[in-house]
Amino acid sequence: MRLPRGWTREAGAILLLGMALCVLGVPPAGAEDPEVGAARLFLERAAGALQAEADLLEGLAADPHLGGGRGMIDLAGYLAAAEVRVWEIEVEANEVARGALPDDAVAYRRALNRMDDLQERVGELVAASAGGLPLPGRTCPIDGPAEFSQTWGEERPWGRAHQGEDVDADQGTPLVAVESGTVLQAGWHRQGGLGVWLAGYCSGDVHYYAHLVRMAPEVHPGTTVEVGSLLGWVGSTGNATSPHLHFGWIPHNRVAGPT
Repeated sequence: MRLPRGWTREAGAILLLGMALCVLGVPPAGAEDPEVGAARLFLERAAGALQAEADLLEGLAADPHLGGGRGMIDLAGYLAAAEVRVWEIEVEANEVARGALPDDAVAYRRALNRMDDLQERVGELVAASAGGLPLPGRTCPIDGPAEFSQTWGEERPWGRAHQGEDVDADQGTPLVAVESGTVLQAGWHRQGGLGVWLAGYCSGDVHYYAHLVRMAPEVHPGTTVEVGSLLGWVGSTGNATSPHLHFGWIPHNRVAGPT
């Protein structure tokens, strides 16, 4: 079928105009600006992340200490970490939205408002019972001069791999709790010698101290310690050729045998 000559000219002009708009970076009518699409996608994901944070915070507020494989999680420690994560999400959201959230960012606004309300309520709960909570924060596990050597994953005899980091220090240098928590185990292991397994309150992680020359008298399974409390002293017991601390970190896990 032959098209009218005038229509052909108009179609050609429209085609040329469309090509020019593409070259200039102007999206066709009805197409979404890629930056707007990226901002919308980020806000959708941010809303999901905020809802997950709020769900977990609500659960912790109902029962501040959770047991199981993750160990004990302190509500105040989690709240502080959650506040940082929420702040980071807000900063990035303002950047991708160029300071003005789109009208359809309803889910993000709802999730952010929910998290803000929860942070305020949980903060009041923590403040009201702060006297009974363990001290937050972390410190170096060796209270004295020390030298660190990265030995994680190094080969060991009989096909083993080193599952920890070695921190060299003089015999008898004090070893302290890296964070507040509960002593899970304290005793002898053929490879690690005298050792202590500490479950952190705020992190839910388990910290393993090996090769101690001696443990503090009050350290035994079930002992509650504050960050910086004395656990023992650097030694070379077990499979060690010089005084040092074998420091193991087991994130959100049950106690495993030392290597």
